[in-house]
Amino acid sequence: MGLVSYVVDSEDLMLEAERVAETLAGYSADALSIMKQIVQKTGDLPLDEVIAFARNVKASGDG
Repeated sequence: MGLVSYVVDSEDLMLEAERVAETLAGYSADALSIMKQIVQKTGDLPLDEVIAFARNVKASGDG
């Protein structure tokens, strides 16, 4: 699926995980739901199809 954006040293792992968790906690529940839906339904699609799907989810208000 390709979800790795970057790699951190093992001694920095918890600090980075907490930083990412804080960022995600700042998003609304609706935004997280939409992101989750996009990831779950588009894992094997080419990027152009993922973008089209995301636009349709946003436009339809699903999430």
